[in-house]
Amino acid sequence: MLLLLLSLAAPVPQPSAASTAEGLASILSSSLFHESVARLRELPLLCSGYAEQQTASSRKTPLGLQPTKGLMDETMCLVKAVTSSVVDHIAEAIALDHPLASLHTAAEDDDLQAAVGHVAAFAGLGHSALKEHRHALATVLRRVERDLRPLSVAARAIMPSSVRHLSHRYNVPFIAALVASIDWPDTALAECFCAGFPIVGLCPVSGVPSFVVVDRPPEIPDIRGLGNAAWNRALRDRVRGDFSAGRCPHAEVLWSKTMEEVAKGLCFGPFTLEQMDERFGGSDAWRAMLRFAVEQTKPDGTCKVRPCDDAASSLHNEATSLGETIACETADFPARVAALFVEALGLDGDWSMLGGTEDVEGAYRQCPVRTPQFTAFALVDPSTGQGRFFFLPGMNLCVLPSGAAMRRRCPPSSIISSSHLILSHLLARPSVSLPPLSSHLLHRSSPRLRAAPPPACPSSLLALSRLESHTSSCSSSSSSQWDGCLGQPVQPAAGAGGPLPPAAVRRLCDALL
Repeated sequence: MLLLLLSLAAPVPQPSAASTAEGLASILSSSLFHESVARLRELPLLCSGYAEQQTASSRKTPLGLQPTKGLMDETMCLVKAVTSSVVDHIAEAIALDHPLASLHTAAEDDDLQAAVGHVAAFAGLGHSALKEHRHALATVLRRVERDLRPLSVAARAIMPSSVRHLSHRYNVPFIAALVASIDWPDTALAECFCAGFPIVGLCPVSGVPSFVVVDRPPEIPDIRGLGNAAWNRALRDRVRGDFSAGRCPHAEVLWSKTMEEVAKGLCFGPFTLEQMDERFGGSDAWRAMLRFAVEQTKPDGTCKVRPCDDAASSLHNEATSLGETIACETADFPARVAALFVEALGLDGDWSMLGGTEDVEGAYRQCPVRTPQFTAFALVDPSTGQGRFFFLPGMNLCVLPSGAAMRRRCPPSSIISSSHLILSHLLARPSVSLPPLSSHLLHRSSPRLRAAPPPACPSSLLALSRLESHTSSCSSSSSSQWDGCLGQPVQPAAGAGGPLPPAAVRRLCDALL
């Protein structure tokens, strides 16, 4: 690790993305790779085929979206109040029909219905059937991953050093084999793990089915021609001047959190302006962003400070062209999954629904970038008052491609849920001895239509493990689970059917507020 850090601190020639892609294509042309793909294709899928990408105007949600036109108070930047009394507002809301009072499960995507049916088929079969199911999947995956390790070593050898710093733990040919075995549209995924994800400029469309097609800007500036040397000098002087003038109240926290990232190997620095010029081969060859503090209030009322890099004022985002964007899962997902399980398992029996999220640690930082010279950021060293620079081997939070890159990274690197969430995976499953629903879904809005009889068939992405040379056990519990009891209907109290009495509404308000 020390040698790797030293190599990143010194200027060394880096292979171009084109030469890295060519080298990877040569590695993947071997008979070993094609044999591995064939072995993975032997594992049956719940569904086959993918939906085409939609435009923003053609996307639909099961429950529809509340119209927002005219609801915003432009002066306060808040939603306008519809009533002056919280009690009256809640009383009126309780009297309305809830949009989830009845769900039309037939409207759900085929992949979600197939996954629920497969999971529900384990009910009553006992824990041994579940263990055998997982073991069969894990055995095939482990053997294929192990056999592809010689090719993985070759792939690491052609990576640029900053990409290798993050991607050395991944078996990139195994990622490519998984993509090929299920005909996943994002055929450039393995290349991005080897050469890095683009962070500025023209970002190619990945073809991920759940992404939404957007119009590219008619033209974008070239970030290399924006006068980077003058910008970087001005940014250094700005953070130094702001600190000396007392305009950086969170300078100590920003520095501390940044150095924590350095200690974890997610960030490199601190460097002077001259050291950055030398590292990247010239004063115009790199461009930095301003690192600033975002204040967030924690549940206990204290303030939490998060570092954020301003990719807007630095013109990084203006110099970026995207042809697609992410689409996020809606908050009604747990209830919709519960409705599908009720349809599959009925309301009899001792079961409820469990839900939760699985967080991705250092989410954006795990996506290797193609041009680390454009991940640089500046902040003040509070111990000296001098401006210093850092750069990342992974994504900054606020650059335009970060969301799509993180979402592209998710499917091959962890068990995927029926979710578009970026920093965490949304999970939902019955509270009986069943495999998590997440292990049976490849991606929302990407149905695979070739049916196979449950429960013998594996999941859509073969219950994929993390690819750092091991397979997840798909444990039936999670530290982040909460017991939502969504599978049991709430029976109204006797005499219920209209608005609650004012006293009851007021007690409810007191409890909520």
